Amino acid sequence: MKIKTVQFKNVVSFGGQLQSAGGLVGDRPGATAMEVELDDEQRFFKLTKFVNGKEATRFVPMENVASFEPVPVEAKPAAVKK
Repeated sequence: MKIKTVQFKNVVSFGGQLQSAGGLVGDRPGATAMEVELDDEQRFFKLTKFVNGKEATRFVPMENVASFEPVPVEAKPAAVKK
């Protein structure tokens, strides 16, 4: 499941001390946004971003999560009968 933002109980070390992760833009000009995903079994969050041109990943256990906001799923329009 794609996540828009996640708030942590304790800081996470990932290119700095993170109290939260997510968002639509990077934290500095030219930086890409961090991708945040929730495990299918809801055990951990996967944080992915590019650091010095290389993809880096961190896993944060659910025990360290205070709150999160999922990306809204867009509803498909209903088929129109003629």
